[in-house]
Amino acid sequence: MTVERIHSDSCELNQSIVRLLDGKVNAVCIGSSGNSEEKQRTILPGAFDPLHNGHLKMAKIAQHVTGVAVEFELSVLNVEKPALELTAIESRISQFGDQQTVWLTKSATFEAKSDIFRRTTFVVGTDTIVRIADAGYYDRDQEKCKAAINRIIRNDCRFLVFGRTAPKGFTTLRELALPRELCEICTEVSEEEFREDISSSMLRDKDENRHS
Repeated sequence: MTVERIHSDSCELNQSIVRLLDGKVNAVCIGSSGNSEEKQRTILPGAFDPLHNGHLKMAKIAQHVTGVAVEFELSVLNVEKPALELTAIESRISQFGDQQTVWLTKSATFEAKSDIFRRTTFVVGTDTIVRIADAGYYDRDQEKCKAAINRIIRNDCRFLVFGRTAPKGFTTLRELALPRELCEICTEVSEEEFREDISSSMLRDKDENRHS
């Protein structure tokens, strides 16, 4: 894994993001975590559009559960959306404090994330863990889906799963029908421990309505 340490200089940050977008590096680290490939990590991936209190609460609980400081990961690529432009990347990074570590990657899938961040616990919601087991995200190929899950397992990665509000109500891990192999690498955070009905999309909708 090729990793770059980024400090406060905006020019250096821009250059490193460009290197990532050009495919010259596969991850850029903003913060003080260093570039050790072997250390265990706890990573909370997201679009952070915007970063909100729910993300921060999840990070706090995840650190308590795993005993490892939580780092954040922002992929500039998304399976369902266009790639982020430089200005959008910079804007989302600016939401984090100096003491928070943020990784920038081009890893849109957890299979790809696990190749970069081995021995990692990924912090996700039930909406995300369901997609990992959905063949629709693998060209409707169930074998590709199984292969992706097996690759995540071989990379010694796990998931810490938080409940999320869905159309049918608040959904927790135990209510999901997931493949046994995926279930075995998942740990649930109960509704009693965490329930936050706010989401980035809700905040964006409120902001749009306020300015309309």
